[in-house]
Amino acid sequence: MIFNSTELLTQREPGDLFVIRNAGNIVPCYGQEPSGVSATVEYAVTALGVTDIIICGHSDCGAMTAISNNKCLDHMPAVAKWLRYADSAKVVTGARQHASPQARLARVEQPGDLRAFRESQLCKSG
Repeated sequence: MIFNSTELLTQREPGDLFVIRNAGNIVPCYGQEPSGVSATVEYAVTALGVTDIIICGHSDCGAMTAISNNKCLDHMPAVAKWLRYADSAKVVTGARQHASPQARLARVEQPGDLRAFRESQLCKSG
């Protein structure tokens, strides 16, 4: 049986986890214009009752490196547009002090998108 890295890391069988993958493991803000990631998170939380969401990355991530180093992506317009979802995280990370460039790259975070989704769901149900 072949395991992907998520199942291997968590010692789960294929199908035990609800996994979504994308460049940079970016989770766009939850809002009026849903992305595939937002729709997947919404489905997982609302329909499947998922309560824990874990975003995993890996060292030397090309997407995070491109964001952190302001790499020109004119030759990859779809990638460039996708990575712009991380602009707010880049601003937050850039305002912080870091011990090294590697530490700065490791701190790129996704803002409270899941919290915003949960709050919007509470408003709908309450």
